[in-house]
Amino acid sequence: MQTFAANEAKTRIGEFIDHSQREPVQVMRHERVVGVVVSAQACEAIGTLCPNRLRSSLRECAAGAALSGLTDKGLAALLADESWPYVAGRVFASRPRHPCDFERRALPKRRARATR
Repeated sequence: MQTFAANEAKTRIGEFIDHSQREPVQVMRHERVVGVVVSAQACEAIGTLCPNRLRSSLRECAAGAALSGLTDKGLAALLADESWPYVAGRVFASRPRHPCDFERRALPKRRARATR
C-alpha cells in the first residue's frame, strides 16, 4: 500500500489519484494514518461485500441457534429479559466492551477559538 503525507497528497493530487486507482493509498499526518483513499470501483465492491458478509454471518448464527434448540419463543424471552447488563441501550461496567456495542458516546466539546 502506497503512503503519502497529507501535504504531499495535496501538492501531488494527480499522482495521488492515479495511485489510488491501482491500490489503496494511505494518508499520513503527524506519523499517523488519518485516511485511506480507494478507487470508486473498490468502494462499490466494499459496499456490496459488507452487507453480504453480514447476511452470511446472520444466517450462520441463526442456523447454529436453531441446531441448539432456540425457538422464536425462546428468542423473544431472551430479548425481553432486562436482567442482563445491556439494558435500554446502555452498556454497564460489568459487561466487557466490544466494537459491536452500539452505544452513543458523548464527544468532548470543542473549545471556541479565541477571536482577535
